[in-house]
Amino acid sequence: MNFEAIDIIVVSLYFLIIFSIGLKYTYSQKNSTEYFLGGRDFGWGMVGLSLFATNISSEHIIGLAGTGFMNGIGNLNFELLGALSCVLLSWTFGRYYIRNHVFTMPEFIEKRFNYFCRFYLSVGSIFAYILTKISIMLLAGAIFLEKIAGIDVYTSSICLVIITGIYTISGGFTSVVYTTVVQGVIMLVGGMVLTIIGLNKIGGFEVILNSIPAQDLHLLHAASSSNFPWTGVILGIPILTIWYHCTDQFMVQKYLVAKDLPNAQAGSVLSGFFKLTPIIMFMIPGIIARIMHPDIRPDDAYATVLMELMPVGFKGLVIAAFLAAIMSSLSSAFASCSTLFTLDIYKKIYPDANDFMIVNVGRIMTFVIVVFAIIWVIFIKSLTGSLYLFLQSITAYIAPPITAIFLMAILWSKANEKGASAGLVAGFILGSMRFLVEILIDKNIITSGLLYQYGSIHFLHFAVFLFATTVLIIAGVSAATGLPLPEKVHGLTYKYAHEGGKVDMTVENEGSTVLKKLTIIGSVVLVVIVIGIYVFLQTR
Repeated sequence: MNFEAIDIIVVSLYFLIIFSIGLKYTYSQKNSTEYFLGGRDFGWGMVGLSLFATNISSEHIIGLAGTGFMNGIGNLNFELLGALSCVLLSWTFGRYYIRNHVFTMPEFIEKRFNYFCRFYLSVGSIFAYILTKISIMLLAGAIFLEKIAGIDVYTSSICLVIITGIYTISGGFTSVVYTTVVQGVIMLVGGMVLTIIGLNKIGGFEVILNSIPAQDLHLLHAASSSNFPWTGVILGIPILTIWYHCTDQFMVQKYLVAKDLPNAQAGSVLSGFFKLTPIIMFMIPGIIARIMHPDIRPDDAYATVLMELMPVGFKGLVIAAFLAAIMSSLSSAFASCSTLFTLDIYKKIYPDANDFMIVNVGRIMTFVIVVFAIIWVIFIKSLTGSLYLFLQSITAYIAPPITAIFLMAILWSKANEKGASAGLVAGFILGSMRFLVEILIDKNIITSGLLYQYGSIHFLHFAVFLFATTVLIIAGVSAATGLPLPEKVHGLTYKYAHEGGKVDMTVENEGSTVLKKLTIIGSVVLVVIVIGIYVFLQTR
C-alpha cells in the first residue's frame, strides 16, 4: 500500500492518544484491587465499550471477513448467540460474581468447590489464552500487516507485543479499560466507514443479498451439514458463547470493574448490542471482496477491500481501527493472565505477600506469557486454514467442561467438589484426545476407524458431546459421594442464593432504579432483534 502523509498522521495520532491514556496511569495503583480491577469504579458505558473492544480482535476482522468471503454469513451465529450470552451474564452469572466480590472466575469455583478446580481453571485458562487468543490475535494481525505493509509475521508480532505491553504492564487494568474504550470507538468508526464505502462501490446491500446463494444466507442448515448444522448451532454454539462471555476471565474481568451491579448489568447488555455490529463491519467487507475479486485468498479479503476502496486519510483510520482491535484484546489477555497467575496461584503459595509484591509479580508474568505466545505462533501458522473457524474449533475442545462446571455450580446445589474435579479431568482428557486426533487426521496419519470417526465429528456436535459427558460425570460422582457442605452452596447457588453470612446481598439494592429498568428493556429488545435476524435470514 502506498501511504500518504495524512494516513501516517492518522495512525500516529492513534498511537499518541493510546500511549497518552495508557501511560497516564503508570505506577499510580495503590493496591491490587486498583491494579487488577481498576478500583471497581467504572460506569455502564465504559463497561459495555470495554467488553466490546476486548471481544473484537484481529481474528474477528481477518477471520470473519475470510469466512464471509468463503461461505456467506454463517459465522454470524457466533455473534448473535454471543449477544444473548451477554444478557445471560447480566442477569445470572454476573450477579453471583459481584455478590461474592470475586477477582477471578476460578476464585468463584474454589468458593463453590475446591482449590483443585481453581488451580485447574487458572492454569487451563492461561494456556487457553496462548492457544486461542494471544497467538491467533498476533498471527491474524501479522497476516494483515504483511499484506498491506510487507512486514513479516515474526517482526510484526514482536512489535505488537512490545507496544501493547508497555502500557499494560505499567498502567495495570485501569489503563487497559480506558484504552480499550477509546479503541472500541475507533473500531466502530473505522469499520463502519469501510463498509459504507464498500457498499456504495458495489451498488448497495441488495447486491450483497442477491450475490449470495440462498443456502449461504441461512444460519441454520441440515443436521448433516458440514457448515452450520442446526443441531450444532442450537445446542453447541451456546455452550461456547456461555464459556466465553459468562465464565472466561478474559471477558468477565471487564464486567467486574463496574462500580455496582446495575452498571455491570447495563454494560453487559450494551456490549450485547455492540456484538451485532461485526456482520456490518467485517463480514460484509468479506462478501464485497468476493464480489469484486473472487480468486483471492479468504484471509486477504479485508486487506484487499481496504487497499482498493479506501480514500486517502481513511486508510489510516481503518488501519488504526485494526491496530486498536489487536491491542485492546492483547492488553486484556495480558492483564487476565497476570490476574489469574498472581491471585489464583502466587498468592496461594505466598499468602502473606503484600500488594507491592503482588503487583510486580503480575507484571513479570506478562513477559512469560508473551514468550509462550510467540512460540505458539510458529506452530499455529502451519496448522490453521480459516483463522476464525480454527479458533472456534479449538474452543470446542476447551470450553464445554468449563461451561458445564459453572452451570452445575450455580444451578444444581447437590454438585460437590469430587464431582466437579472428576468432570474437569474427564473433560480435559476427552478434549485433548480430540485435538490430537484431529491433527493426526489432518496429517493423514489416521485415515479410518473409530479414532477417525471421533476426530471427524463436527466440532459443534463434539462440543455438545463433551458438555453432556462432563455434566453426567459431575452429576454421577456427586450423587455417589454425598452432599456438599452448607458453606459451599449458600450464596453461591440458585437454590440458596439469599442464604449465607458471607454473601453481600446489598449489591442488589445499589445503583439507579432507572438504569435497572432500562437494562430490562434493553435485554428484551436485544433478544427480539436476535430472533428477528434469524427469522429474516432463514426465510429468504
